[in-house]
Amino acid sequence: MEENQYFEGYDAATQTIKGIHFLVLIDGDNSLDRTPEFTVKIYLYQPDKDPIFTKTYTLKNGIAHISRRDFANENVSLKELGIAPGMYRLGLYINAEKSFEEDMNDSAMLFKDPINIKKWSTNEPRGVH
Repeated sequence: MEENQYFEGYDAATQTIKGIHFLVLIDGDNSLDRTPEFTVKIYLYQPDKDPIFTKTYTLKNGIAHISRRDFANENVSLKELGIAPGMYRLGLYINAEKSFEEDMNDSAMLFKDPINIKKWSTNEPRGVH
């Protein structure tokens, strides 16, 4: 379902990842059952480093089994996070707080396109000195 999981771009001037689209799919065997409350976290990933969590969604009513929840046109500001320059990939961690038991092998995913955060994009705008 990669075609349903993408972002429109990174705006270096505002330090914002814009137009994030993704689905949260829930397995199960009875559409009348619901998961308990759980969290979905968006993060930045670099190999061999801890993920940088940037935004958390709490689904207070859970999701019905055998269904999905759509997220569209979400934006994530990195301005207050002090992100170091480098190449990152945007990721999702579903049921991040482990609110219910499940196969954790399919609870995280990375978006296809990388994000290049440059040194100048992490500083305040500079004027003429």
